[in-house]
Amino acid sequence: MSRRLHILVRWILGLCATIGLVGAIGLAHAAGTPIAGQIGTVLAVGSADGALGIGDFRVYLVGNPVICNGSNWAYTDISDANYQVIVANILTAKATAAPVTLYWIQDSVGNCEITFVSW
Repeated sequence: MSRRLHILVRWILGLCATIGLVGAIGLAHAAGTPIAGQIGTVLAVGSADGALGIGDFRVYLVGNPVICNGSNWAYTDISDANYQVIVANILTAKATAAPVTLYWIQDSVGNCEITFVSW
């Protein structure tokens, strides 16, 4: 086998392994069924105890329907890249009483993490 072919084969095998790893990670954080409703209660959870990143901004829909895993709330964390956009959209939808659809994934401990909001 020529050196170039050998390098190409190793590169392809490495790429396949990477794709497999990314796919496995994706399964660990599977997207759930979007839920529609009206924003009810919002909770900004303080991090005085150092708990930053554990449901910093929680959202409950009117009527408290179950969002995922038996939980009636979903969250976004300040560590999420789109945190400010999600929070701004949720607060605007709440202020205007607009219906929203929450898209979420179930995190590693079973909570519902908001990935984006449409309204």
